[in-house]
Amino acid sequence: MHICYLMVAGEGFDVDDFISKSKLGRDSKNLLIWHKGEQFRRKERKNSGFMLEICEVESVGIEEQAQKAIVFLRENFEELKQLVEQTDTTDSYLQFVIDKRDVANQNDLFPAELVRLSGSLGLGILLSQYA
Repeated sequence: MHICYLMVAGEGFDVDDFISKSKLGRDSKNLLIWHKGEQFRRKERKNSGFMLEICEVESVGIEEQAQKAIVFLRENFEELKQLVEQTDTTDSYLQFVIDKRDVANQNDLFPAELVRLSGSLGLGILLSQYA
């Protein structure tokens, strides 16, 4: 499976307040929330935040994920802009999870529109490959 997530976190981020007022992930079963000070992998979390699944696709590469992420960013642009600019978030990005393909040179191109939208929102882009 190939998945795209929105990840937002910050030391002073009041994730519970944001989620209670937000339409993002309101009905999502794929919303993970964490709080500063909670134990995670034998360490204390240094921030509070959430990870929201934007899409899960069967296709190889990032093309379908990228198109769905573009739709998500367009539909939620104003709320995402306020989230990143007006809260105590310091770590905000889209994460694209794909398989590492058995090829000599693996290339995955992010569409310019995705890069432009993400950048204008202050969101980074992370590509995670798994064998």
